[in-house]
Amino acid sequence: MQDAPSAETKMIGPGSLEEARQSAKDYATDKPRRTKEPLFGGKEVNNVALENDDNAIEEHHASIYLASEQMFNLVEDFTKELTISSTSKDETTGDTVCAQSEDLSEAKKQWTLMSRTVEILAAELAENLRLILEPQRVSKMQGDYRTGKRLNMRRLIPYIASEYRKDRIWMRRTKEAQREYQVLIAVDDSASMNENGIHQVTCESVCIIEDALRRCDAGAVSVCSFGSDVKIISAF
Repeated sequence: MQDAPSAETKMIGPGSLEEARQSAKDYATDKPRRTKEPLFGGKEVNNVALENDDNAIEEHHASIYLASEQMFNLVEDFTKELTISSTSKDETTGDTVCAQSEDLSEAKKQWTLMSRTVEILAAELAENLRLILEPQRVSKMQGDYRTGKRLNMRRLIPYIASEYRKDRIWMRRTKEAQREYQVLIAVDDSASMNENGIHQVTCESVCIIEDALRRCDAGAVSVCSFGSDVKIISAF
């Protein structure tokens, strides 16, 4: 512990102080003669070589400052490019949506015109489908029951005439009268369908089947296309 002050006294001696003063004087004398020539891009060139660490630190700070300005300009330009790119993308998306809306509107017009053309054929097919597609859902009253939800008016007179012995005058909801089918119409959408106008005949056929199923209350109808991939055109 007693050696520490003596060590500090040796470190801060007359020789050390003289050297420190001389170094500071040399640095103050040489500083005005050093000039910096900034170049584009944030780099600098000194006319004299770096002589000590203080000069290196000063040069480092100057480079960072200039690089920050260039970085700000770079970020600004990059932001402008992103804004222009985003605007172009939005315009392209808007044009695509407009084109799809026009195509959908045109398709609806063609479908309406086609439905009027095949209306008679669809009505004939619907009559045949009513005979083929059996009802599945119980929705009507029928039967002669002693208890039920509704009176069978045809059984009231025999009931009274029999002195109230024939009491099967009630009906229940047990008759199947409604269809609940789920029909999926799959259409080939490959390139071969474009030959000899087959696609037009296919669209008319789909229109006839869809209209007939709707007329006979068959249930839900869905249309999909298959080719390179499967696409749902009209869901259930």
